[in-house]
Amino acid sequence: MKLERFIWYADPQQEVPGKLLRESEVSLPVTTHALHYGSSVFEGIKFYDSGDEVSILCLRDHIDRLFFSAKVMGFKLSEHFKVEDIEQACVALVAANAKEGLREGYIRPLVFCNGGIRLGANIGKFAVAIMVAGFVKPKERRKDGVWVTFSSMIRPHPRSGSPRAKIGGFYANCLMALMAEIAEGRGDPILEDHQGFLAEASSCNLFLVKDGTLVTPDSDSILEGITRKCVIEIAGFLGIPVEMRPVRRDELLQADEAFLCGTASEILPIGTVESTKIHGGKVGPVTDRIWEIFVDAAHGKNKEFAHWLTPVPLE
Repeated sequence: MKLERFIWYADPQQEVPGKLLRESEVSLPVTTHALHYGSSVFEGIKFYDSGDEVSILCLRDHIDRLFFSAKVMGFKLSEHFKVEDIEQACVALVAANAKEGLREGYIRPLVFCNGGIRLGANIGKFAVAIMVAGFVKPKERRKDGVWVTFSSMIRPHPRSGSPRAKIGGFYANCLMALMAEIAEGRGDPILEDHQGFLAEASSCNLFLVKDGTLVTPDSDSILEGITRKCVIEIAGFLGIPVEMRPVRRDELLQADEAFLCGTASEILPIGTVESTKIHGGKVGPVTDRIWEIFVDAAHGKNKEFAHWLTPVPLE
């Protein structure tokens, strides 16, 4: 019999304190506000097994952003929890699941409106759930890059909300762009912003390499990813110049190398843009080196980036 994983759940309005539960112990009615309107904010965080210990990658950065997103959404998360409370909940959750064999995976903290189905009903009423999944990319080096295409859709205009917040409802835009490309048998979509510059992929930030310089879009329509921040730090360590600025389509097509990055995808090389091969469709040396350092750092094998890791006590 497969053992259920633990989750962490709290409902401040119902005076349900944060505690570890089995997955089946939490259920939601179909009238839950977030199911109808996307009134939720979330994070995706990885934890890794280094052999001697289990560590969570960039935990503080993710939880800081969760609190920022909650404030943008109108959830008064900070009135009920401190950042340290949610950090400790993540650590306790990973520890509980690691003791039952899940030593690498993905953490999903979620703050969601659990009021009724009227649009403005109980928008301040929210619950917090933190889940885990066994979701870590293979450690083997890739030789070939992925295929990406230019989407006909654009990212939300900054005046339509706050694209820098990780809000559940905004991901309908990403999902529709992805499904449109899949329906046409095409690659992962690269979306533009409202000014016609490249923004990001469906669930990743974008980087390109040109003449030894790393370039990433700086747009008010992108989510400023935590992995993006890690890549920029790695570039500084390697002495690679970084430019954060508007990026045109033709710059990506003429790049020496290109890659996507995100918590789930980690460092994902791009081999083809539309029908144009980038670095012959193969993984370029800069991308490969950044990937190597990132994977080593995530697994506790590069002390230069030890500050990224939060150890999980398993005793």
